[in-house]
Amino acid sequence: MLYSETIKIILESLGKKDEVDYYLKRFKTENSDFFSIIVPDYETIELFWEAFLSPIEILYKIELIPLIYIGGPDYDTYKKKFLEYDFFEIYMIKDKRNFTIQRKKNKIPVIFCNSIFIKFFYEYSKILPKRIHFVRNTGFIRTYDNENLFQLEPEEDFKDNWKVLINNKNIIINPADIGIYLYCSHFYNLNPELHISITSSFLLLKELFTVKGAGTLIRKKTKIIHLKYEDIKENLKYDLKNKIERYFSKKLKPDALKEITDIIIDKDYQSFIILEKKSFGYYLSKFAISIEARGKGIAQDLWDYVESLKIPLFWKTRKDNSIRKWYEKISDGLIRYENYIIYWKNLSYKEIPKIMDFIIERGSDFYDEVF
Repeated sequence: MLYSETIKIILESLGKKDEVDYYLKRFKTENSDFFSIIVPDYETIELFWEAFLSPIEILYKIELIPLIYIGGPDYDTYKKKFLEYDFFEIYMIKDKRNFTIQRKKNKIPVIFCNSIFIKFFYEYSKILPKRIHFVRNTGFIRTYDNENLFQLEPEEDFKDNWKVLINNKNIIINPADIGIYLYCSHFYNLNPELHISITSSFLLLKELFTVKGAGTLIRKKTKIIHLKYEDIKENLKYDLKNKIERYFSKKLKPDALKEITDIIIDKDYQSFIILEKKSFGYYLSKFAISIEARGKGIAQDLWDYVESLKIPLFWKTRKDNSIRKWYEKISDGLIRYENYIIYWKNLSYKEIPKIMDFIIERGSDFYDEVF
């Protein structure tokens, strides 16, 4: 389908073009009739109908068909809103034994059911997509101080506990958000393969099509593997070299990975941090995240592990790299030099001249990149 100029402008405004293109391609090739399930609450349908309808229409026009679920005892009240649009296909579930969902061209199925969503999902999980987005006016799950939480680990014991451990700090969840947090936690714990997020109508497209997202993702931390020097074989270096060149779209120089001493890598061997041990600290040589992993919080999981080591650390990035803002947040200090920014953490100020000399002498590990 050729997108209209208006839709093209909207999609391009969400974030980086490569991110939007990646998710468009991914959603259209996933093995499911529907790319996701969207579950709006009653307030969204009743008070923010136009805001909800807008992103749904865009998804329809770019031929990404979600499944919409409206549940609970009062679902009949909201059916007439959907009946006004011919691109919706209405399903009324009263006798689940006779219920089937069929993909129809140019139709978005809207399921009205008198039971809660979790019961419906597990009754028909074999035919439903694994991506679920809960939509509500307030969007993100928030802290007690109303700060947005982009990720939360699922609660496991389901006690009336408002505290959740995030980045080694006790964060108190807003009391108004405890219900949906526990509900999504229960969902996730039943099936950890699910992608579960909470967002708003206004942020739904950004949540879908950008790496950072615009909602709260419920997930457990990724298992991280720490490989030491003696465990790093040449075939692994070769594999990492190919991944780095693919992720960065640049060619590495022959000796770029020669001095590796540590590799911090995810369990699937797709995203990793490469360290080189020096007399005055560890040089973070590469921080490589696959595009598939960027929206899953794996970069933060890798960094959390490195941070837990409490080692003196330093690294650099180009001034035009968008990740610099995150680096500024997690580092203890920085110096801008030529086209680069040099960062450090857990380092004495006495070592700063040494790391500057090292980085300037080292230069870039990539061809065609001027330091």
